[in-house]
Amino acid sequence: MISSHSVIRVQQLAAEAAMYGLLARALGSDVKPLYDISVLEDIRQVIQQISNPNLSSSFVKILETARAGVWSLQDLQLEHTRLFIKGEGLPYETSFDKSRPFGKSHDLADIAGFYRAFELKPNKEFPDYIVCELEFMSLLCLKESVAEADSKFEQAEICMDAQRKFINEHLGRWLINFNKHIDKCARLQVYPALIYLIRQFVVFHANNLSIKLPVE
Repeated sequence: MISSHSVIRVQQLAAEAAMYGLLARALGSDVKPLYDISVLEDIRQVIQQISNPNLSSSFVKILETARAGVWSLQDLQLEHTRLFIKGEGLPYETSFDKSRPFGKSHDLADIAGFYRAFELKPNKEFPDYIVCELEFMSLLCLKESVAEADSKFEQAEICMDAQRKFINEHLGRWLINFNKHIDKCARLQVYPALIYLIRQFVVFHANNLSIKLPVE
């Protein structure tokens, strides 16, 4: 029988998996769920489960921006294309983290190695694309929740360790600079607000994993 501690842990992991998946969806090429705020309503429900004041306040900002109604669906599509398809938003880890000693090719190979270890392969995207990294974290949280629910604690520990390493070595290293760049180059404020929410959530998740990330 699963313990009450495991039940709480499984629920937490399920919420984290959902949050990462929804954030990835909000940045996806289909901008309609962001335009009609349906994906934001789903994110709101998960944030209510998580119950964290920083996430709640960050979410309020993005919801107010999305509800302002100062841009059309076409405007949002053009903005997404410019920032994420044409790449003016530099939505790639290796565009920002230039401190690693072995360079871009090594970093891409390292990220791809994480994906292969969990049988994930990006679909026509570079492995360091922000959406790919978010989807990978969603998968890790989901796999850990399933392992925890099945009392497969060794497998759960493997998934948790991968989360720690991936945040510490990759996702958590570049979001601040990515957010600053988006702030400067975005024409619509919805994407800067969304990236800021992503930053806050990754910091929250890192704290749960006993990893301290800079918040500014």
